[in-house]
Amino acid sequence: GLFSTECQNRKIQCDKPVINLNYQGITLGEKAVDSFFVEKQAMVLVTALNANSSAIDLSRLLSYMRQTETKTGILANFGKNTLNLRLLTL
Repeated sequence: GLFSTECQNRKIQCDKPVINLNYQGITLGEKAVDSFFVEKQAMVLVTALNANSSAIDLSRLLSYMRQTETKTGILANFGKNTLNLRLLTL
């Protein structure tokens, strides 16, 4: 919520993307994901309190990027003592 609020305060367009849910070729519906589409240019996934970003977070963001055809992604982990950022490109 803090990331979204900060984007609003700075007048930066920040939307929750909606992706299609598919399983073995069957469409199950749509779902708003837990990441942000910033200025229609980059997908941002924010996590917190982990020592580092996990492989699951990385896979999730890459999947969201592929499904929304987004070329740039940022994985941001607000750890206990540090901020860890990873830039991803497709």
